[in-house]
Amino acid sequence: MGNYHTGRMIADHLACMVEDYGYAQNRQEQRKKMTEVFNAIDQNHNGAIDHKETRDLMDLVIEGYHAAAQKVLDDHAPHHEVSPAEVANLFKEADKEKDKELTFDEFMVLIDNLCELLIEGKNMQNLSSIAASHKASKQINF
Repeated sequence: MGNYHTGRMIADHLACMVEDYGYAQNRQEQRKKMTEVFNAIDQNHNGAIDHKETRDLMDLVIEGYHAAAQKVLDDHAPHHEVSPAEVANLFKEADKEKDKELTFDEFMVLIDNLCELLIEGKNMQNLSSIAASHKASKQINF
């Protein structure tokens, strides 16, 4: 599986977590899709994303998040972009064993945290829209 396809799968997963309630509630389907992504990144098939594979992980996560954000958020919305430093922090948070590798379960924590960022951005966008509508309705003069 090529990197482009893997990045698209991450983007599709993240977007579905925000926009598709049924998918967001189906942990088995999420794990199935993300197993395919994990296995594509785990090129040496040792069951973990190790230091040699981390660069690919970072690139794919940033690409996937950016594509998902473009789909579900306005361009000026908060959390439209995620930086390499943010992904590195998410990696550290997910790495429960502190061995600088991610098992599949730790990888899922990283992906879930990315989903939370995207959902937070969508919620902020919705609140901004509501506030703008409310402000506009107050300015209508009869």
